[in-house]
Amino acid sequence: MKKGEIIFKEGARLDKAYLIVDGRVSLTSTLGYEISAEPGDVIGEWVLIGESQESATAKTSVDLVELDRIDFSWGLLLRAFERLNKVDSFLSANLRSPSEVTKVINVEKKGSWKDLHDIVFSSYYMARALISEGKYEEAFRELMKIDKHSTDVDIINDSEIWKTFCLFSINPKNALRRYNALIRKREEYSKYISFIALTEMVSSGKDKLKTMVKLYLEHGILIPRRTVIMVEGEMGSDTYFVLSGYPRVARYSSGKEKILAFLGPGELVGEVATLGDVPRTATVLSGDMIQALVFKKKTLQKSVEESKEFGIEILKSVLNRIRRMRKLKEAGKDPIKRISILFEDRELEEVNRMRISLEEMAKYLSMGKNEVVSTLVEKKIASLRSDGTLRFLEEIRI
Repeated sequence: MKKGEIIFKEGARLDKAYLIVDGRVSLTSTLGYEISAEPGDVIGEWVLIGESQESATAKTSVDLVELDRIDFSWGLLLRAFERLNKVDSFLSANLRSPSEVTKVINVEKKGSWKDLHDIVFSSYYMARALISEGKYEEAFRELMKIDKHSTDVDIINDSEIWKTFCLFSINPKNALRRYNALIRKREEYSKYISFIALTEMVSSGKDKLKTMVKLYLEHGILIPRRTVIMVEGEMGSDTYFVLSGYPRVARYSSGKEKILAFLGPGELVGEVATLGDVPRTATVLSGDMIQALVFKKKTLQKSVEESKEFGIEILKSVLNRIRRMRKLKEAGKDPIKRISILFEDRELEEVNRMRISLEEMAKYLSMGKNEVVSTLVEKKIASLRSDGTLRFLEEIRI
């Protein structure tokens, strides 16, 4: 291709990616960033999610090879993180201090929310760290310290599962009795990934575990409902890959909460600060229980290099997040367009599982609660449940 020639335009659908053999390419986006690609780089990896998100223009005369299949590499993921960092950078300009944000959260949430920083030193989290190191006896002793009268019910249930897991390495006979007791209460425990991991380990053995199950045993964490996971402006070293649950992403200014996004399974949280060594650009909260994989920078790199399948999932997550931010920019303040973004790659049932409250929707749309009611409820797009959450009656696709 000749210098200045357009290889593909932003938003175009692609069925192939391209490897640059010689020359340089400029990638530009309406989100306000430009990055360069050189020989050895792959462009058009957006084909993984079915579209091209950027315009690619030849900076010099360039030779390309069409790729029907993309092989995952850490470099490919780092370039996606570079894009995301550039997209997120505009948020960093007016960050509030963590202490200021915490004061607003306490007012907005009436002081009834937990802070993840305060509970990571509890017996449950200490035990999970010990399990990841293979110290099962020490972990079991920590789990036995949990006070069932003052601890979140999901933490208590998950702890019972992890106790059984530890016992399989300490006292297999007792472990089997505990395991059979859990199986009899399958309906109660089936929502916990630790239970799925335990049953798979018992039936298949540790050497035959699926990728996500193995990763959860090593890096899994349960975040209880009504928890502030991270606060904008603070430095952070942890990245969370969501396996279940729906984190809320928010910013705080002028003493008010603005919800930026509703995330879900398969999405990444906190990666910009972790990989870029920059302050958190947003606050993340859990309305209901969240189960996730938690990584430091080195362990994230090690995990994705050991499992190309997991690496591709991470890459898709980053690309999807950039795509969503672009669509939010295009939607502006149009409420229906902004709501339609909630249905990107999601079915009606999943959006309803998010249990978005009327108040949260008002903060997402920058509208008053009465305006949300007239826009959604009166037009029969959604109804109000008795607990104040919205139940959408139809999918909104634009």
